[in-house]
Amino acid sequence: MNKEQLREFFREYLQDIFTLDLLDYSLQEFADSESTIKIKVKEGEKARTLKGSGVGLLDSAYSALFSHYQKKHTSLNTLALHDAYFQIDHKAEILKSNMRIKIQFKNSRGYITDFTSNGSSMGLTGVTALVDALSFYVNCETLFHRMRHLIKDAKDRGRGDVLSRYTYVLGQVVEVNDYSIIT
Repeated sequence: MNKEQLREFFREYLQDIFTLDLLDYSLQEFADSESTIKIKVKEGEKARTLKGSGVGLLDSAYSALFSHYQKKHTSLNTLALHDAYFQIDHKAEILKSNMRIKIQFKNSRGYITDFTSNGSSMGLTGVTALVDALSFYVNCETLFHRMRHLIKDAKDRGRGDVLSRYTYVLGQVVEVNDYSIIT
């Protein structure tokens, strides 16, 4: 599965690409390992605040983001936050470190997809990677619906010339997640 190729398919086939930008977040951590988070995001032109709880920053942020959007995009229910890796660029010549995070998601078939983000703050970099992953998965579900519609239309019109292309795109998007929950 090639994420960049899928992003090209988003641009080619989706009329409205889902965009989500991180505006701000605040985290409160407690001695019993519980954390609560408020995340302010901009969805298209609309700002909203999402709340979640969990164990630590990433678990809380995942809870806030995914629990809100999986109501409308049910394929998000089949994903799990699998692992996260932080790396600091020690070659930076300034005191501010350059942080890189890789977050992995596992779908119900066991396939793992990586998302990375770079920045100077471990927390901000981690939440940004989660926001990017969420946007990607929402667009994949939308592309799945679009390809099913285009395949049906191509079959109905006897357009074998485009049917194979649409089938190929659908094959690429179903590698990312399990959509049987929405079919």
